[in-house]
Amino acid sequence: ALDAGARIAEVKLGEVTGTVQIRKGAGAEWHDAKSGDVLEPNDGVRPADGSYAVLVGGETWQVKMEPGTEVGIGELRESITKLLLETGMARASVKGGGRHVFEVRASNSDAVATTDGGVFTIANNGQGTVALGAESGEVAFAGGGRVVIVRAGQQSIVKPGQPVSDPITIPSSLLLKVA
Repeated sequence: ALDAGARIAEVKLGEVTGTVQIRKGAGAEWHDAKSGDVLEPNDGVRPADGSYAVLVGGETWQVKMEPGTEVGIGELRESITKLLLETGMARASVKGGGRHVFEVRASNSDAVATTDGGVFTIANNGQGTVALGAESGEVAFAGGGRVVIVRAGQQSIVKPGQPVSDPITIPSSLLLKVA
């Protein structure tokens, strides 16, 4: 029998607004998805322009994807979730309670955001610039060989070939508007 740490946590498509597509496995064809569809490692999700999608990882986390965003599903375990932000912007709400690690990597960058609880938004322009803003909790944000802790009300950015920036405090109304 597998131990609990190896058990894969289920991820579903939650609320869907407009047209959202998923692909089952790397390199597979995209097709229209609906709320309740189950996602597995190596699957991808993308809302069309003007459309939104929410990914739900059980009771532990949810991610709201902005229009035109693409996310790939990585590892899904009881102890850790790994997602890949290909392009676009997503807002993650994580209730790990210290028992679950939630990680987002960014395509075309070495940027990685990790938290065991909190709310943050991450944006990737697909060309190596990745920005992260935290609304609550703390997020470890790594890039360019450096790690910073981004706390509520702070934002940090990774640019191509540069280490992650020192977090700066900004008004929440401005969080990630610059991305």
